[in-house]
Amino acid sequence: MSSPDPSGLFPLHLASKEGRNEAVAEFLMSSDLGEVNSMTTSGGRSPLFLAATQGHADVTETLLRLGQADPNACVETGMSPLNIAAAKGHGDVARVLLGAKNTDPNLANLDGKTPLASAAYSGHSAIVSQLVSRQDVDVNKATVSAGLTPLLYAVREGDEAAVAALMKRADLDVNAMTLSGEAPIHKAVMSPRSKILRMLLKSPEIDVNVVSRKSGLPPLLMAARGGAAYNIKSLRCDPADSLKALLDVPDLRLNVVDRRELDVVRTCLYGGHVAALQVLLAHPRVKVRHIDLAVESWQCKEIVKAWQHKKVGAVEQILLAQPEANVNDVATEGRKTALILASAAGLLEVVCALLARDNVDVNAKDATGTTALLAAVRMEHHVVVDLLLGVKGVDVETGNVFGNTPLLAARRKENSRLVKLLLVAGANIYEPVRTLTPGTKSNSKEDIKMKAW
Repeated sequence: MSSPDPSGLFPLHLASKEGRNEAVAEFLMSSDLGEVNSMTTSGGRSPLFLAATQGHADVTETLLRLGQADPNACVETGMSPLNIAAAKGHGDVARVLLGAKNTDPNLANLDGKTPLASAAYSGHSAIVSQLVSRQDVDVNKATVSAGLTPLLYAVREGDEAAVAALMKRADLDVNAMTLSGEAPIHKAVMSPRSKILRMLLKSPEIDVNVVSRKSGLPPLLMAARGGAAYNIKSLRCDPADSLKALLDVPDLRLNVVDRRELDVVRTCLYGGHVAALQVLLAHPRVKVRHIDLAVESWQCKEIVKAWQHKKVGAVEQILLAQPEANVNDVATEGRKTALILASAAGLLEVVCALLARDNVDVNAKDATGTTALLAAVRMEHHVVVDLLLGVKGVDVETGNVFGNTPLLAARRKENSRLVKLLLVAGANIYEPVRTLTPGTKSNSKEDIKMKAW
């Protein structure tokens, strides 16, 4: 009865695997049956491990009671019967094994994954609750390969019940990081389930400003990016709820920027998150320092056209929410104002919103002397040009440092429509043209002559 079949399985293994409890009891009471703990298949699977794998709680109890099976006997991968039961969600088997006096609830596999981590990873919150109710269960044990703790697994998988159960433990490390440098809060802000983030923020030990070594970003900027969720089919989430939760924390630092010097407002603009921007602008601590930086977000090469309608709304939200902001202030490279940037990009809605400001300087110049009108003409944005020409006091003659005026730019583009618009607005048909004597590099006034066309 104790001899294995050609496949290497003892009769006791087959009965345990198939859940035949009466047969298992009969085998265990047989006088010619060998030591139950020494009977293993290839890979080291014992009858108890097979019963736990298949979820046979009655067989598990019989093997422990009659056969004195070792609940800590592991297979070659280091998985114990309790670990495999937790991984597969067999709560009744886990309850039986935890009831055994000598069961080690923290026995991990070769990667260091404990039964609690296996349950959290597999989304079995009921077993997580069973395990954390025991004070001898280590809730902070991390895996060897990635440094993932049970809390990190639960947050990553979006298991609210598991996170809630783990948060009940006073010894839980809510700031434990993976080997790549991500804490639970970093994973929480990138999940569409903001309830998990709010659970974490209730902990007095949480570090709300901790920077991820993987992304180099604090939770605030990660939330503003609206990162992809880990476990919900890689859906992109709206960061509004996460930002709202973070802004309620008094210790949150708002003056943080990423490697490209983008703050939380501009990060929302890059992503086209209008709802998130509304949340930010409604907060008394959030201020937009430079309108030109907001408009410049349009010209980033990473922007996809699909977001454009949202981004117009985002810039308009800034202009409406913060009327005290100086629309003529410059902080961008090249010292371009918001109006110059919007005109060059052809953002009619934004140009209209900027021109509605009483203090907007329609003739402001960038570092090269280019005005909003010249920028719009060069990019052939007809409607924007027409709009700017209707502004009282607009200068249609001023050129940049290269002597390029709006009319000359329109002529070089061979755009007769723009030429007519500028001439009607009073542009001088006598354009200053730089003519240099061959072999010289002079830029003196003597080299500038008037030419009619």
